[in-house]
Amino acid sequence: MNMNQIQLTQSQFYIHSPNGGFVATYTIQNEKINISFGNQNLSLAYIFDYPQLKIYNAILTENNEVYLIIDGFSETETLAILFLSETACARDIVGHGFTDFKVIDGQAYLLYHEEGLFHENGDNALNGYSRHVLLKWNPAENKMEQVLPDIFLELIVDANSFCADEKGNLYIFYYGDFEEECGKFCLKYQMQTKRGEFYPVSEYYGASFYQNNHLFAWDGKGIAEFNEQLERLDYSLIDTEGYTGVSAVYHEMVFMKRDFCDVYRQLA
Repeated sequence: MNMNQIQLTQSQFYIHSPNGGFVATYTIQNEKINISFGNQNLSLAYIFDYPQLKIYNAILTENNEVYLIIDGFSETETLAILFLSETACARDIVGHGFTDFKVIDGQAYLLYHEEGLFHENGDNALNGYSRHVLLKWNPAENKMEQVLPDIFLELIVDANSFCADEKGNLYIFYYGDFEEECGKFCLKYQMQTKRGEFYPVSEYYGASFYQNNHLFAWDGKGIAEFNEQLERLDYSLIDTEGYTGVSAVYHEMVFMKRDFCDVYRQLA
């Protein structure tokens, strides 16, 4: 596990990409958002009349499409998700309780914890808890869809983080039930067969990523390494005093602080 510290100015943000993330800046002008990094510049469609965005998380895909978790639209009281490409731009409300997101096969997956509330899927009988836990957003249709079958939703009380491997499996860390036990688990969910396997874990894992048949997860003090059967292989203590947030996408984990970030990257 390699660590790299990167300075950030007020106008900069960190963006994850398949080949390793980097620091970027953005400007908005004439229905375009320009994202610059190094000697490169992406000029993407932007149809909204809001020149200032607070970016909480950003993902660049292999097709040079960008997904942003943002704040800055005055008509929404919660975070929003923004999709940008050379020819299209879409936005939707994330809602309360959002805890993690990834981009898988061109669609954004959003994870919610127990207090989760999505603007279209909330249930007043459940005090606003949507029960959907994991939603999939298709920006082309600007539509959110439930990912997990109901039988899995009944078991998950508090989802913490998730990641995906190259075989179509999702790994969802959560607190809740499995059979007659209550505790901390990881659900390994196969998206094609819609079947799941459950593994007990010892801690809450608030960020995770998958690389080279191994899963890496953050428990608040260090990064644990697991194999595909969720057997812990290694553990690295991390000094992250003063960090304000953590995100994990592709093969890296980023700890944000006020004016810099620590990037922990698993080499291929």
